[in-house]
Amino acid sequence: MNLYLKNIEQNTEENLWLEGESLFEKEGTFKKTTKISKTLWNIILNDKSELEVEILLRSNKPKFTCECEHFYSNGNCKHIVASLIHIKEEISRKELEREKAKAKENARKAREAKYNIKAILDKAHPEELKRFVRAYASMENSFSLALKGHFANKMDLDNNDQKYKQLLDSAVKPKNFKHLNLSTTEKKDFFRLVDSLTSQAEDCLTLKQYRECKYILIHVLDKIFYIRKNYTHNPKRLAAKENEILNFLEDLLQEKMPPELFSEIYSNLVELVNRSYYVPVDNNIILASTKHIEFSKEDIENIIEKMIPFINDKDETNHNYLLSCLYFYPKNTEVLDKLLSEIKLDTLILGLQHLYKMGQIPLLMILLKGLKSKKVKSKALNILACKVYFGVNAINDGIYYLKSLLIDDKEISLAIGMTNFIAEDLVDQHLDELNSIFEKSELYDLLKYYKNTEQVEKIAEALKDNAELPLLWEYDDLILELGEDILFDLYLNTSKTHLNNYIGSAGRDAILTSMNRLNNLGLKKMRNKLQKEIKENFSHRKLIANISN
Repeated sequence: MNLYLKNIEQNTEENLWLEGESLFEKEGTFKKTTKISKTLWNIILNDKSELEVEILLRSNKPKFTCECEHFYSNGNCKHIVASLIHIKEEISRKELEREKAKAKENARKAREAKYNIKAILDKAHPEELKRFVRAYASMENSFSLALKGHFANKMDLDNNDQKYKQLLDSAVKPKNFKHLNLSTTEKKDFFRLVDSLTSQAEDCLTLKQYRECKYILIHVLDKIFYIRKNYTHNPKRLAAKENEILNFLEDLLQEKMPPELFSEIYSNLVELVNRSYYVPVDNNIILASTKHIEFSKEDIENIIEKMIPFINDKDETNHNYLLSCLYFYPKNTEVLDKLLSEIKLDTLILGLQHLYKMGQIPLLMILLKGLKSKKVKSKALNILACKVYFGVNAINDGIYYLKSLLIDDKEISLAIGMTNFIAEDLVDQHLDELNSIFEKSELYDLLKYYKNTEQVEKIAEALKDNAELPLLWEYDDLILELGEDILFDLYLNTSKTHLNNYIGSAGRDAILTSMNRLNNLGLKKMRNKLQKEIKENFSHRKLIANISN
């Protein structure tokens, strides 16, 4: 604090001091106090009238001004004295606040000065720390894996490829009679290691260290395939991590690399999909990611030969092996000949239907063209082709299969249902051609109303007295727009008619199918109501009692 401020009383006449002190102590004296700079203060105070005081505190010789007459006559006044006392008190108060804040901060730091990792690392001697890390890593496998994983790409060895293989092998040991499954700790350690290696692969890609990035991705994929095939594990989490790595691999293949490195990645992928434990995921990204690589005919044939035993395995319920082969078809058209000669047509069509569910329409269209050229015929294939071609507005291609469906199966109502996949705005353009296809059927007039929601009531009216439940199944999602009551009445009427016309198990089976259809529409309450109505109002046959089963 300025020395003059500390000794205001000694530097002021007694009478003036007493007047200034009295004014300072008077309530409401100071209206506004402004510290303009480190040494300059501006004060507005009230003493019968409002006055402005300015004080410049420079060493021990301050300068001040006041608007009162006493100041102009004597060079000092009670207003100056009161202002100096006021400034002294303000400075003292702020210094006290700072001291309290500092004391509080020191107390907080004292409380937080715990025995933690940061404190230990700051104080520990480097050599002593190394000895501890070595000893602990030898005793604790989780710590050892984390340590090796974190520094993996920072350690350059003679064979970096084997470095990552050894690291992942130490995380997941080969399955044997002593090691039948992965423990919870081993699973956690494995995913932590994969996350660490993925992060390092990202760094490698950024730094254009493509070979090191390739080493990491290929070995991580290899280990994921091995775990999925040999150990009980959470398949969703494993598949999510696999997709992440495979997408990363696709990013790597987009980079401009030397031809020899590209060839290495190609060889690694071919070797990977030929391993005994390779099982591709549904969307088959590993094969999709190889679209930048030209597989040789021999490589493709080897992969097909490996997959066919698994495709024909009756216990195998997924379509992964078949899809692995189908993805190669655009690159090698002989794939289809090989599949048709080795597997059942029904199995192939199931695979095509799975592709449809996955939205792989471009590949499906190529495969359909190949099957057409080989004159393969099947009702299920015709239905799938109608869905595919009508769905992409390739109407003329779809009509070929629509006609085949009628010629081979004579299923008019099913064929009419296929036209549901034609876009509404395109139906009118092809209406004459479609009507000509169905002209021999009494039902062909319904085509002109199909997908026309303004005239959906006409469809319902046409179906009301019709005993053909299959036709109702083709239209029920559309009729539902009129309300559940109308759809329920239609189902009830046609079900009773069906039971009268098809006495016995045929009638019962038809009703069960309609009830399942209602379940598929999410109308379980309506299904239960229909079951109750039929059982109460139709007692002609004991078979009705079995409907609920």
